[in-house]
Amino acid sequence: MLSELTLRELETAPEGVRLVLGQVPADHIDALALSPEAKELAAGYIAEGAVGERMRADTLHIALATVARVDVLVSWNFKHICESEANPRVQRRQPQEGLPDSRDPNSTGGSRR
Repeated sequence: MLSELTLRELETAPEGVRLVLGQVPADHIDALALSPEAKELAAGYIAEGAVGERMRADTLHIALATVARVDVLVSWNFKHICESEANPRVQRRQPQEGLPDSRDPNSTGGSRR
């Protein structure tokens, strides 16, 4: 999965970073559009204080992956979220939105990936 948001961010990334994506065969990339559901979930993370307003783009990445039910989110710069108090707050928000609880492997909702 590769989100529309990631593609936008890559437009201003250093050339070396953009070239990495060029090495991935196009038939191995599933595009993920920025959906209203993901925007709403991201806004909920921020409203609940799980993630700060200044991390809105990061929050959108997390929300997109959550809504798409992606099992693993790979990032070069999410350490500040993964190792902070935000992680449990983000995870708690998912069942409130009718999404599977990432902390529970038996949670309903399934996975797209």
